[in-house]
Amino acid sequence: MPVWLWIVLSVASDRAHSWVTIYRVYFDFDEFKKNAKLFLILPFLCWVGGVVAYKIDSSVFWRCIAYFAVYHQVRQNYGFFAIYSRQEKFEKNWMMSFDRFVLYFVAFFPFLYWHLHPRTYTMFEGVEFVLFPTHHLDVILFSLFFGSLAFFLGKEVYLYKKRGKFNVPKNVLLLGTGQVRYR
Repeated sequence: MPVWLWIVLSVASDRAHSWVTIYRVYFDFDEFKKNAKLFLILPFLCWVGGVVAYKIDSSVFWRCIAYFAVYHQVRQNYGFFAIYSRQEKFEKNWMMSFDRFVLYFVAFFPFLYWHLHPRTYTMFEGVEFVLFPTHHLDVILFSLFFGSLAFFLGKEVYLYKKRGKFNVPKNVLLLGTGQVRYR
């Protein structure tokens, strides 16, 4: 993916949702009144937690930030996935559960992989993720990754043949998540 496209798709959209959230929370006075304590105390507690982590060691601070960023990115993808899936009628309960599993696994896979292998780039200070260098888990991770994707795509083809509909946004999000994060 070219850098300019990554900037448009990731950075621009990601920053936009941050500013919308700030305006929605702090400038919608009715909403603010409903949750004023939460909206005032939580940012302060996060700041205190950051100061404490940095006082322990700067690497602890950056590691906490990195793990929270991973959590945020995965939950954000899940939110989009839920929006794109809301119109789908799942014939069986396992289908919805499996879709969730595949999304979470595809989103977490690169981060799991980064725990096993040193990376060529860093997000912050180069100390983001704890490294457990072992190649024995690679086979399991890659088997689960490609196996779950293959099963997911097979399920989607089956549903397309049965229904005549294909959920493009949901599938593009899932496949794009794996491709972008794994790059």
